[in-house]
Amino acid sequence: MRLSSSPPSVVSFVALTLVLGGAAAGSTPWEVATSGPASLAVPKAWRNMDGLRPNMLLFRQGDGLRIPVQDDTGAPLQAGLVLEQLPAAMGSLRDVATDVIAGAKKDPRLQPSGTPTIESVKLVDATEAVFVTVVFVKEQSRRSLQMKLIARGADARTWMVSGFLVGGKDSRWCAPGSDLAKWLRAHIASLRLTPGSVDEKPLREAYLRYDRRSGEGSKSKP
Repeated sequence: MRLSSSPPSVVSFVALTLVLGGAAAGSTPWEVATSGPASLAVPKAWRNMDGLRPNMLLFRQGDGLRIPVQDDTGAPLQAGLVLEQLPAAMGSLRDVATDVIAGAKKDPRLQPSGTPTIESVKLVDATEAVFVTVVFVKEQSRRSLQMKLIARGADARTWMVSGFLVGGKDSRWCAPGSDLAKWLRAHIASLRLTPGSVDEKPLREAYLRYDRRSGEGSKSKP
């Protein structure tokens, strides 16, 4: 996806803050948040709203923080990451994913757009998981991209990382194939349920890819 029509904040977000700034300082533009055995890479600048609700073990909100304030349509851009346990989850991981999708469809504010996908994946520690992608039209005027990683640890507890992007109804950024969505997916997929470090390689690749694509239009005026 080309970002040549992007607001100036896109370039500063990626080129200055995320990649070059982190590399120059010998650090990373993300930090690792933990809850019990679970660890997850989250953007450093995002608001910490952990514990806002009992089931939200980690909740980071990124509206206007290291992401543009507006999307490609000029609409407000919302983003977030949530880690929670699903104590009532029953059946296989695909069964859980199907139930999660069905639950989201019950929200009167959301109208499904397209067909949800459920992919089988593995975490860096070889834990089996599924990755869910679903798009909704929210309140008739907004596009809501929801991505969820569902995994079950060795102790049989079921964990879910949810990432969301919400923008204008016709926003290309709030679509599964966008570079912004791939960047967020890399954070979601960084979940680890055993001791050890998160896999930094996919995160670095996602940051660099987003930087490279956004740089295509860095000399153009918005």
